[in-house]
Amino acid sequence: MKTYLYDEEQRRIWVQYKYSRAKTVKQICREAGISRATLYNWINEFPEDVVGKGAGIELPFPEVKHANELVETLQAVPAEIEGSSRYRMLQSALGVVDGDKTIARKIVAVLVKRFTLTVAQACDIVGIDEEVYGYKPRKPEVDDMAVYEALVGLILEDRTRGFTECYELLIARKPSWTRKQIRRVYKERRVFQLRKRVRKVRTSEDGSVIPAATRLYRPGSIWTLGILNATTQSGTPFWIAYIIDTDTTEMLNASAGSGKAAATDIEGFLTLAASENGRPQKLRIPGQPPFNDREITRWAWEQKVVLHTLSANKSENQAEFEKWDAMVKSQLPESGVENLDNIDELIEQWVVR
Repeated sequence: MKTYLYDEEQRRIWVQYKYSRAKTVKQICREAGISRATLYNWINEFPEDVVGKGAGIELPFPEVKHANELVETLQAVPAEIEGSSRYRMLQSALGVVDGDKTIARKIVAVLVKRFTLTVAQACDIVGIDEEVYGYKPRKPEVDDMAVYEALVGLILEDRTRGFTECYELLIARKPSWTRKQIRRVYKERRVFQLRKRVRKVRTSEDGSVIPAATRLYRPGSIWTLGILNATTQSGTPFWIAYIIDTDTTEMLNASAGSGKAAATDIEGFLTLAASENGRPQKLRIPGQPPFNDREITRWAWEQKVVLHTLSANKSENQAEFEKWDAMVKSQLPESGVENLDNIDELIEQWVVR
């Protein structure tokens, strides 16, 4: 004979809790000590409770000021009144005693925090709109193709534009677009590959053009990739990404940018360095952002380069990158860097061969 941990009345109550949304499935299973499958078996056992939607179950409102008075009012209602009527009476009472919706917002906050309900569910129970509670739904996303075409158009106008500049231009034209969607399209559609990194033409004092710097062409070497974060004299943050030949400890290539370096910036720099210095056999990177992002892993896989991630927790790895950072920092002027153009000129001098 099949035995139950709870009798029929107790199982019915647990089912009513589920359909009254007084408790979540996770809470019911934890408090009753049952599995989700058992709970849904009970729901199939009592189909009439599915229609009743939790008749007789009162919603708890603990830790809310003045809420106990409202609950006591509901307890005086005759038992034959359906639970749905009690909900309407509670909502009506809240509307009378809570004109500015202060209590209602507190009740919604407790329901969301303590009973793991969504804001929409809690507001529906209390009887207020989500806007009254103060919940701001995220902006609706537009079609990805519209964002893609806009990004491509901006980069085709000026191939030196990075994501930050493109984002600022798009937001100025389309304030309703979100940074999250623009960033996602920029990365997933690989729009950054349309960019063209142009080396600035250097001139001497007499005005003659200095030939473009040549790079050491060493295909099959082992690269160590690092980054140095610093600020200009005016306090503007910038970064310098550099590549060291691990065997000879020579600097093969470097690149700089303003703000904080993103994975797409590093990926673009690696692509440029591979074309100028030759594709490496192995790439050694520190195990920290932005190097451990999937863009770098994908670049290494596409280029058939062995990727070696160095743990940032090991003292020997920290000492190695501190040494490379000190080497790059020693190339900067003691008085500080004036602007990014000055950094580009310094980099040209470092890697000229």
